[in-house]
Amino acid sequence: MFFIFIYILTYCVVSVDLFQFLDQLLLSTRNANQTFEKYTSCFGDIGCISITEEWYHQKYRPQNVKPLDRNTIKTEFNVVVKSKNSVVFDLDFIHIKNGSEIEKPSNNSKIVLLIHDFTSNGLTGWIKHVAALYLIKEQVTVVSVDWQAGAEPPFEQAISNARVVALEIIAFLKDVKKKGIESVHIVGHGVGAHIAGYVGHSKRVLKIIGLDPTGPYFENMPAVVRLDPEDATWVEVIHTDAYSARSQGTQSTMGHFDFYVNGADMQPLCNDVTHLPKFTKLDRNSIKEGAILPACSHKRSFKYYIEAIHTEDCQFIGFQCKNYKEFLKGKCIDCFVERNLTCAKIGATKNEFIKPGVSYFLKTADSAPFCMNPYKVTMFFDEKTHGKSERTGTFELLMINDAGFVATAHPTNDAPASFVTTEPFSMIHYAKPPVVVNLAELRLKWIHNPNSLCVFCNNAVYVRKVHIQLISISKNE
Repeated sequence: MFFIFIYILTYCVVSVDLFQFLDQLLLSTRNANQTFEKYTSCFGDIGCISITEEWYHQKYRPQNVKPLDRNTIKTEFNVVVKSKNSVVFDLDFIHIKNGSEIEKPSNNSKIVLLIHDFTSNGLTGWIKHVAALYLIKEQVTVVSVDWQAGAEPPFEQAISNARVVALEIIAFLKDVKKKGIESVHIVGHGVGAHIAGYVGHSKRVLKIIGLDPTGPYFENMPAVVRLDPEDATWVEVIHTDAYSARSQGTQSTMGHFDFYVNGADMQPLCNDVTHLPKFTKLDRNSIKEGAILPACSHKRSFKYYIEAIHTEDCQFIGFQCKNYKEFLKGKCIDCFVERNLTCAKIGATKNEFIKPGVSYFLKTADSAPFCMNPYKVTMFFDEKTHGKSERTGTFELLMINDAGFVATAHPTNDAPASFVTTEPFSMIHYAKPPVVVNLAELRLKWIHNPNSLCVFCNNAVYVRKVHIQLISISKNE
């Protein structure tokens, strides 16, 4: 006992975070005192899945159940095409048994798979929207993967079934390859994002878009259990719901580009769900037929993605930063640092700066349209700014172009920021589209923070010059 006490006491002195150490210690010995069942389940010609030690963790994944039979899960593949009998852009979902039934469009070698989440289905709204946008923009084969029967509660059963769905997709893609379609893109929501990862782990996938990948039972687990940068040449992840124990998403990076929209906190105008039962505890009687699982923040991920690939006059640009607090403080305001691109946009079609585990942060509007244009605003102060050089407050901008269009720009953090007037002060300000060009007039509103401790100070600010730069990324990146 004496030696154990001394060891822990010494660590407390040198450790930055004792709890983090203990958590890692638990991770390394996760199964030391835990019994679990190793097993292998095979599913005919599509292969087998095995449960081994790396699929268990006492804290993060305490339970694994055997998957259901593939005939019970009933994975279906539906090719999405524009309806021939419709003047407007309606869609038809054509069921096919396997990839050999795919008809390759002329001059096309790309297929996009869309995979739904836990408690959802292959005809859900976001799949229709994303499919329509892909079909409008390019000649591409779009397939909705419907595993509704396997996606029902309980959660532990659904995530086990997800691995069987991945085997079905891998077999499907083998047939597709025989048709000469080489480029595989996958868009997956929630658990669907991890299914995409399982597919990419076994078969070469060019791009995976993970829409708020599910956190519980996946985060802090080995790469084989979850979506990971190694699963595709390009893995892009949009995090929107990771603010409480009842959130469906995760704060953990799982791709090359991890976008934390509004910090993956509760999204604007979404209701707090902390009073609701945890989604991992749902059973078949928890959700009535036709009801929707409350998940406003979780579902914002696909709303942001749909808008990102549809909107032409605005870009969802994320800034590389240590964390969301640093971003809100204005610590990360440049897109190039030492000749390296430190910004990225959601839904980009090309990016040469692919590096795993990079976090990007951005803000949105409260309601649709969500995208806002970021401007880097730098204030240069006049020497006649009196009193104490340090100021705390907020600048709001009113930008007016030569056509009379008015745009209001708010700083990244609506809370007061501290700065000194003896040097330039820069912050990111957001304004709704369209982009303000040919600026004719600029009006500034200075809101002093009344809580700053300077009773007799002159808190006026004299601005000599303002430099405004639109932050944008080339369409080719």
